Amino acid sequence: MGNGNQNEPDSKNEPTGRNGRLPGGRGSGRRSFLKAAGGAAALPLLARRASSAPTAHHLEIVSTEGTSETNDLDVAYEFTTTGEITPDADNGLNSAEENDSVSQNSDGTWTATGKTGNGFGDAFTFEGSVTGFSAQGAYELILDGTTVTADDLVSDPRHHIEVLTTQDPCELDYTFTTTGEITKDTDNGQNSAAGNDSVTQNSDGTWTADGYTGNGYGDAYYFEGDLVDFGPVEDFVEIYVDGSKIDLSQFEPQRHHIEVITTQDPCELDYTFTTTGEITKDTDNGQNSASGNDSVSQNSDGTWTADGYTGNGYGDAYYFEGELTAFGPVESFVEVYVDGSQIDLSQYETTDDTTSSGSASETLGGGEGYANTVPRSEADVVVSTLDELMDAFDSASSGDVVYVAGDATIDASSVTGTDNLVVPAGVTLASDRGIDGAPGGRIKTDVIDYSHMMSAERNARVTGVRITGPGWEYVEYSKPVSSGLTVDGSGVEIDNVEVYGFSHAGIKLNASAHVHHSHIHHNSMDGLGYGIMCYGGQDTLVEYNRFNYNRHCVANEGTAGYEVRYNHFGGKTIAYQVGTHRPGGTTLSIHHNTFVPTKHLNDGVDPSCHVTIRGVPDDVADIHHNWFHNPKEPLDSPDMWTNEAIVQAHVDEWSNVEYGNNHYGSDEPSSDIGCPR
Repeated sequence: MGNGNQNEPDSKNEPTGRNGRLPGGRGSGRRSFLKAAGGAAALPLLARRASSAPTAHHLEIVSTEGTSETNDLDVAYEFTTTGEITPDADNGLNSAEENDSVSQNSDGTWTATGKTGNGFGDAFTFEGSVTGFSAQGAYELILDGTTVTADDLVSDPRHHIEVLTTQDPCELDYTFTTTGEITKDTDNGQNSAAGNDSVTQNSDGTWTADGYTGNGYGDAYYFEGDLVDFGPVEDFVEIYVDGSKIDLSQFEPQRHHIEVITTQDPCELDYTFTTTGEITKDTDNGQNSASGNDSVSQNSDGTWTADGYTGNGYGDAYYFEGELTAFGPVESFVEVYVDGSQIDLSQYETTDDTTSSGSASETLGGGEGYANTVPRSEADVVVSTLDELMDAFDSASSGDVVYVAGDATIDASSVTGTDNLVVPAGVTLASDRGIDGAPGGRIKTDVIDYSHMMSAERNARVTGVRITGPGWEYVEYSKPVSSGLTVDGSGVEIDNVEVYGFSHAGIKLNASAHVHHSHIHHNSMDGLGYGIMCYGGQDTLVEYNRFNYNRHCVANEGTAGYEVRYNHFGGKTIAYQVGTHRPGGTTLSIHHNTFVPTKHLNDGVDPSCHVTIRGVPDDVADIHHNWFHNPKEPLDSPDMWTNEAIVQAHVDEWSNVEYGNNHYGSDEPSSDIGCPR
């Protein structure tokens, strides 16, 4: 090894600076390790991940001279230890008595004082090590059954640790934690701690060293107590404590394997789970492998979250460290296995207890638990084929319920042009989404050239069905385009539906509508790609929905108005989630929503805006009580396409836009901010 404290020839490949420091300061991509707490200092000195109890020792202090007439030869003593002392009153003639005392000191150490004589003694048990001993008189010390001297009994509580690297080139950005104080050893030659190594005491009383070395060099420290954690564990790292090499495998974080599996076909699952330790994708697990549309990220609180998408009997897999703390959504067709054992998902079920009135439970996105489902028993007609569905619409009148069988998939690919499916005025199109966990009957198309697959006339209701299109992944803009459901009359209600796969829009509103408790996702073509697009109407209400992987989730053509509230915008997005085109719309109200994705997939910028007002609303865009995961608050004056949570484009000052009482950043705000959770 070269001398890290002096300049060495280039042939030694010494990095710039002392102690083998790599150029440019600290390395990137360091791993986080738990700062585990251990017991009091003990023998042996290495605590096994802070799980082994401190070793207890037995000490006898026995007088060797003196009689009842010559008390001047009695023994008066005092000793101090790093761990707890307990009087031993059951040691025969050498038992501690009432005139012997034990106390804990303000620095956490313990002290025993006492007196004995006439050939008798006192006894104690203690943890840790003896850091001080004094006595007057003639005495003998017996430690754990062996006679020792006072010099043998008292030990320096400090241990010496060397962190060494064995390869060149390599770099090591490490931490280790002990139960007692750590001090840097700056006089250990080429393996000395240096200025870019630091030592801190933690809030739980433990100590942590945070250092950086590499290329065959190392660092050294003194510490008291036990070594309870070290990381990262690499094959080019060796640790010596008091001159002895230790086994680092005891400090390797335990890694678990998790599989998220769906059990039905058709079905789809847009899920997240959170762990206390690092998550990595398992891309080599057969049909249940994580893939490109699954992502992993570390949160601001140090936890990790996986955000994935699967379905139709397939699954995803990952490795993770630490504990699984959250999983959702909990569906009847989802099974999760950790290290090969199926886990009970009920522990992760949550109850949404916040609504617009704050008085009743609401289920974001509909599905399981949604209260306003339509049972099959209310159907006037049940259909399973395209011909049956078209016949039912032709003969239905206001108030009728046309029901798509829960196990049906109706292919409407052959319906084009002016023959699009039409839900007549006042008619309800329903299925069983959310009833006993059912995904709902499906109406689909594989045809791209669709102005829309289906439309709804005045006062119609569409509930409990799945409406799916031909596209899934993000694509560049091209024609022809496709849309799912178009609203052509006022008073239409769309609830508890799942809509995905359309390049123009999942739902197009030519009139005001109420869209709620639905899951609208993967409508993602560049240039269009809307979850909901408002072309007309002034009173559209969009609430309690889940959106994901749309280019824009809710947009306004520029002349309509809407209220968007209590929605969850999660996972992925192509561009901003809610906004309006020029000239700017009429009255826009955006409140009590949660906006999760901070990275626009079309430009890779992170963070990126959540709400964009293009132009100037006729009345106002009122934006309040939202939880924006983007931590960047709006600028004092807008500046076109910037990356704050709220942006107004095509103006140089805020114009008819009001915002306040929003929360910026991924740390969780109070319950009155954001969507129900």
